[in-house]
Amino acid sequence: MVVTIIVLLILAGISLNLIAGSNGIMERATQAVDTYDEAKLKESLELSNAEMLIDCLGGGDLQTDLYDYIVTRCNQNTDKTAQTSNGKYWIDADGRLCYTDNDTNRSVKLRKDSNGNPKVIDPNAPIMTYRVQYDANGGAGIPIDTSEYEEGDTVNVNFSVTPTKEKYTFLGWAKSASATTPDYTVGASFTMGEQNVTLYAVWTGVSGVGTSIMKGVWYGDSVNYSVNGVEDWKVFLNDEKNVYLIASDYVESSRLNITSNVTKVAGNNYCVAGNSRDELVTWLGMSTNWNAFKGIYASSVTGGPTLAQFVQSYNEKYGTSYSNDLGQINWSLSNTSDSLYISHMNKWNSVDAYWLASPDSRYATDVWFVTCSGMVARNTYSVTDKGIRPLVCLTTDVKMTWNGSSWDLSN
Repeated sequence: MVVTIIVLLILAGISLNLIAGSNGIMERATQAVDTYDEAKLKESLELSNAEMLIDCLGGGDLQTDLYDYIVTRCNQNTDKTAQTSNGKYWIDADGRLCYTDNDTNRSVKLRKDSNGNPKVIDPNAPIMTYRVQYDANGGAGIPIDTSEYEEGDTVNVNFSVTPTKEKYTFLGWAKSASATTPDYTVGASFTMGEQNVTLYAVWTGVSGVGTSIMKGVWYGDSVNYSVNGVEDWKVFLNDEKNVYLIASDYVESSRLNITSNVTKVAGNNYCVAGNSRDELVTWLGMSTNWNAFKGIYASSVTGGPTLAQFVQSYNEKYGTSYSNDLGQINWSLSNTSDSLYISHMNKWNSVDAYWLASPDSRYATDVWFVTCSGMVARNTYSVTDKGIRPLVCLTTDVKMTWNGSSWDLSN
């Protein structure tokens, strides 16, 4: 009898060991149940999400994230739940959205993913947070966001600081540094994903009627103006009535109408025939002599700026306060390498200056000019060779747009 009992106990021990011991039958059975329950819970959640999405779209609410819609549905009920055919959503004490499957009665906590849909939280995973930083993208001044965001959090794009960039207008923020249109403007937001985010300033070149936007410090900027075979022009002056362009170099004699006492000499340069300078002054200032450079955006063209225009342009660009009454000139420009005022010697080696279209009133028969050495001088009776750089007066309504390297013109 004792032997029989011992044998039975031994057999029972073996059976229990097979079920719960190292063979893991019980453990594997439990895992199988867990796997089934997890699969069932996942399927239940997906079906419930689909059901809620249909309900959301049926209400015509195409702009709301599914997660936010479900939270709203829960908060509409006193018990903070929203029932579906497969399970229910509910809000816990921490305000977190949760879900319980009807069949297995298993529950999980949810968060919003980067697409705005409910996502199961892994209870064993650390809570990851992410940052948003702003890049002025060549400009200056950015907002600083010190917040840490979890995946699914709503980020309100920061417009507390407006970045600045010379000759550009700030349009908004984008996730790409090369974007030409912003992803986010004032009042916009986005859902945080699973990585840090950098937002880049989006710029467009300053644009508007030239007399309204052109600044003195921008004189000398290149302009996309092509006429009579001359394509290299610069902004010379904005007198608040018109914007003026000047040819960056002397024009070839073949493009000019040489008349009367104004003659060309060797090297395609110009001098005055005779002792009177009145005719040259008149000729330089007559628009009819320069119509070939008028183009579609100009109201008139002359053979160069007046002395007053020259001094105003220089003063506004460099912040000086020189007077138009220069008397017996012996005044040196401070920037002799500036091609806005000085000749390009690499092209016109034999030309030492360009004409100013008309003289100071004190010397009505004299012609003022700018020399290659940077001197503003009054022409003497010993006439040296001079070049011509036409001055274009744009129409009052010409629109100017900065394209990043030069100004585009349009009506």
